[in-house]
Amino acid sequence: MRYYVLENRQPQGPFEAAELLQRPGFGAASLVCPVGATSASAWVSASSVPEISEALGRQVGEALSIVLSARAPEPEPPAMEEASPAVEVVAVEAVEPETAAAESDGAAADIGSAFAEADGAGPAEGAAAPAKGAASPADKLILVVDDDENFRTLLEANIKREGFRVMTAENGRDAGEKIALSAPDLIVTDLMMPVQGGYEFLRELQANGFHGLPVVVVTGYTLDASTLSALKLEGNVIEVMTKPINMNALVAVLHGCLKTARASPRQKLEKDDWA
Repeated sequence: MRYYVLENRQPQGPFEAAELLQRPGFGAASLVCPVGATSASAWVSASSVPEISEALGRQVGEALSIVLSARAPEPEPPAMEEASPAVEVVAVEAVEPETAAAESDGAAADIGSAFAEADGAGPAEGAAAPAKGAASPADKLILVVDDDENFRTLLEANIKREGFRVMTAENGRDAGEKIALSAPDLIVTDLMMPVQGGYEFLRELQANGFHGLPVVVVTGYTLDASTLSALKLEGNVIEVMTKPINMNALVAVLHGCLKTARASPRQKLEKDDWA
């Protein structure tokens, strides 16, 4: 299939999908029209055309794979020597009340993990259990970026139910304007969006100095293994999830990254009652 592309408000082309990717400034938000179409509604964003969207994803994956291959492998940590039986005996005999208290705290953490797993979350990749004295979710602001209003509203409701503060945006450009006014603690963003998509949004975050701002990517597209691995190498990205997502798994990632305490079942019920 060949396409025209809108550049400086003038149609250019036609071009094959591969040729479009070579044009300066071409991206997911660029407007394209297939050859043979005559109506104005035929002009759509490149991200909504499967052939072009897949090509863009492969291009990003290949570029990031090059970066990955250039990195030297990290040295393996030295193997730990096994403790001798004598050391083990001393460790058992040296148990004091303070140690017993620490073990009690560990048991409490295990109980908390059991509640999370019973909730359907399970141990989320990259999400550490909150430490003793974890921060309050009410002190953390999360930005949700998605052009699908229904899905955006669903995410907002579930994240607020965990006690976090939430602001929303419908694309990368809208999100950038809101970040300039109030910087969030974490971002949950879609990849394919009009005006400015997720890939461009990530680049803009990094260009503007937000290298340490954690990002959870949520996408409706199935990513191949190389693209998924390359995407996780982005400095901001801490997790990549595919729609439809497991909400319990998502909130577990949020709590783990921000080191906040999960709301108890009773607290969730109270929030629902007051909603």
